[in-house]
Amino acid sequence: MFLLSNLYHNIILNDFDRILYPKPFFYSSLLIAYSGISLVGILIYSLNFFSKLGPHFSAFLIGSILGITTYAITITMGFSFNNSLSMQQNMLDVLWQVIEQGIGLLVGAICYQIIEKGGFFIHI
Repeated sequence: MFLLSNLYHNIILNDFDRILYPKPFFYSSLLIAYSGISLVGILIYSLNFFSKLGPHFSAFLIGSILGITTYAITITMGFSFNNSLSMQQNMLDVLWQVIEQGIGLLVGAICYQIIEKGGFFIHI
């Protein structure tokens, strides 16, 4: 998630050029935030709420829900790189959060399977 966030916000959009905080503080905070999001996601994943959907789709779904939730919290609290985004730009950002968090939790779920279950299994 951290790498995908950096790809999108730093390389594609150049958002990180507008950061008002010292870079080491910002990146450390971002790393802590993504670690917390990942921990919550893996905890939810490990409870098998969506086990009927399959482990990989359920991981992506949980990550996507966390992405929408994270985006809603950051926008509501005023944590944004730009406060004058159009509706299309906001929808693109939400879509990116869904993809970013979904892929991030999918990778986390695969790591969870390897560590907790003793191997990576593909369930079709």
